[in-house]
Amino acid sequence: MFRITYLTLVILLISGTAVSGYNGIFPDRSGFLVPGNSYFTHEKTDLLFNIRPFKQGTSSEYIYDFGVVFRNNSLMETGFHKKFFSNYDDPNPALMFKFNIFDKLYYKNYLLGFYIDFESGNYNSAYIMTENIGVGVNFGGKTGGNAIFGGYNFQENKPDTFYILLKYEHHLSEKTFFGVDFNGDNFGLYMKFAQENLNFTIGYIAENDYDKKYNTIDLNRITFGVHSEY
Repeated sequence: MFRITYLTLVILLISGTAVSGYNGIFPDRSGFLVPGNSYFTHEKTDLLFNIRPFKQGTSSEYIYDFGVVFRNNSLMETGFHKKFFSNYDDPNPALMFKFNIFDKLYYKNYLLGFYIDFESGNYNSAYIMTENIGVGVNFGGKTGGNAIFGGYNFQENKPDTFYILLKYEHHLSEKTFFGVDFNGDNFGLYMKFAQENLNFTIGYIAENDYDKKYNTIDLNRITFGVHSEY
């Protein structure tokens, strides 16, 4: 179920082009809630960690995101994503695959990605992106399951089948970046601060469908993250 919101329109205007309480942060250095094209010339391994405090009823909780991404020259990335909830859930991990494709006819770079979720009942995701915009599909889950991308269809009790991905990142300085993105459900703002091989991120996530599904009273939507490269 696609919903064109004012936030989506704002992102489209900013990007100028034609990653919830549950589905949280996408563990990718190129974005915050949305993956992005990664341009690099050598093999590299990235370690990523994010923490997000929130309220579940009257109890203070935390979501911890941990990711490892291995980049094989300029063609392919493979990764591992594990999410921990402080007191009430410990879902199974997920695998990530990204393929950078260059179209010689139109001189465009495309990103083909897959997110394979091993949590029982959850949906897998596939997407294709070019520059700041992408589309994707959720598949393979069961009624009541979750997906990392897209909103949630409460009438059918499952994630949206199709979704839109939007992102924009601006260099404020050589080592400081401002970004805004939308993963089909979550709207996020973030700042990145680069310090040699160690980057720090602070972000904000707006209310979304998964907050409503899990009745999350999220009094603190600020998320903190750290990312290292080897």
